[in-house]
Amino acid sequence: MADLADRSLGIGYTGGSTLLFVCLMTVLGIWYWSERTISVNAVSTPKVEAFYWAAITFSQTLGTALGDWLADSGGLGYEGGAMVFGAGPHSRAMRFGSMSSGTRPARPRTRRLTYESQPMDPVH
Repeated sequence: MADLADRSLGIGYTGGSTLLFVCLMTVLGIWYWSERTISVNAVSTPKVEAFYWAAITFSQTLGTALGDWLADSGGLGYEGGAMVFGAGPHSRAMRFGSMSSGTRPARPRTRRLTYESQPMDPVH
């Protein structure tokens, strides 16, 4: 899809990345509006599975488009683009240290996007 946007639509990798980002946010927004959650733990129906796979498809394609954008349009080349994308996991590993030392990093506090459902009464 990134090459389609660049070569066929003529909007370049920047336009393709923007288009894919908008598509991903749209899928996530409709999924949340429809199900009141975007948790992968809630993937239990064909409808939710369709949202899940659409989000996966757009997010992976967006990653490819951003990599191509950095490599081609950003002038970094493929080695430079790989270094930029590799720096994120590397800096995270350096920040939290080795997991093999027996210590675990503190879990960051995040706001849950899912609504807790009320437990159902058991059927007697």
